[in-house]
Amino acid sequence: MRFTLAQLEAFYWVAKQGTVRDAALHLNLSQPSVSLRIRELETALATTLFERSRSGMRLTDDGTELMERAFLMLGEAERIRNLAKSEEPVRGTLRIGMPEVFAVRCLPALLASLGVAHPYLRVELHISTSAELVEDVKERRIDLGFVIDPVKALHLHMVPLGYLERRWVGGLKAGVKQPLMAEEIRDMPILTIPPRGSPETTVTRWFQSGGAEPTRLIPCNSVYVIAQLIKRGIGIGILPLPLIEAENADGKLCVLEAHPPVASSMMYAAYRLEATSTNITALIRLTKRALSETRFLVPL
Repeated sequence: MRFTLAQLEAFYWVAKQGTVRDAALHLNLSQPSVSLRIRELETALATTLFERSRSGMRLTDDGTELMERAFLMLGEAERIRNLAKSEEPVRGTLRIGMPEVFAVRCLPALLASLGVAHPYLRVELHISTSAELVEDVKERRIDLGFVIDPVKALHLHMVPLGYLERRWVGGLKAGVKQPLMAEEIRDMPILTIPPRGSPETTVTRWFQSGGAEPTRLIPCNSVYVIAQLIKRGIGIGILPLPLIEAENADGKLCVLEAHPPVASSMMYAAYRLEATSTNITALIRLTKRALSETRFLVPL
């Protein structure tokens, strides 16, 4: 006996909602229909997926393992369905979020393309850090977020877009020995994006790879402000390479050699599985084109 996509969908929403009743309401089905699909799926897989109790349905170990696979399969199924909707007009309002460096470097090209290709689609823009944008997507404050190195978030689909290169930089009078070594600069003032949703940042990961811990971190949620402070000799920091190139017309930022080198970061388009739509698919397609035109990311 083979399982069906309908059975997998019923399983996913019972696990997500916690009860057959709530899953049935979401799927616009009767409770007996949802329960039947769950039983048929368990029979097809020869396992028990839920522990039943008066308080609701709790995943077994096999159910927990299936949950992530079901999430991926249902996402792919939704994207396949959207291929058949490619002729549908792209219209309405889409709330999108992005880090400020992406907004400044790529947003003009993206909005220009959007105005030509989909003139009836309106966008609302939200600028924030990647960690905050992930929470905004999860809490339905935005529909789509462009995020860099996010903390893994269950039930969000992450479309990889490319690699963002970063470098250590200092001002003209930084006067630091190169290559930078974690132990040697641990007590220097270091400007960094504050950690949100994760204890780690690019800076702290680099120090960990060098076996040291920084003692004078200066958190700031704007990479552009960080760049200006570095120029004025307040400290050193790690910045995205496209930002360094854009902000260094005056030659006051110095790229610093470091050992080990700063690892590249992956950028993703993040959205909720159930929020997959023609609008989101169209915007991601245009974003990939804008990224290629601006050379903001290293291609996959």
